[in-house]
Amino acid sequence: DVLVMYGEDDAFQRPAQATAQVAALTAAKSVTVRRFTAAEHASQHCQMGNLGLACDVLTSWLTDTMAGGHRAEPTQPTP
Repeated sequence: DVLVMYGEDDAFQRPAQATAQVAALTAAKSVTVRRFTAAEHASQHCQMGNLGLACDVLTSWLTDTMAGGHRAEPTQPTP
């Protein structure tokens, strides 16, 4: 199970890298992708500006994953 989180305006790890990483995860049991936006104040590297949201997304994903509640169709990154 893999969670890929990235900011749409990240200058350090470009969004295209998230797309390539997701494509390379062919052996993963599940892949969930979460793109953080400027409207959420979390579009920069490591979601600086809204760490609370990033932590909420991560803990929710962990809780769902540990409970076996994977999303039927993981989201895909937007180039």
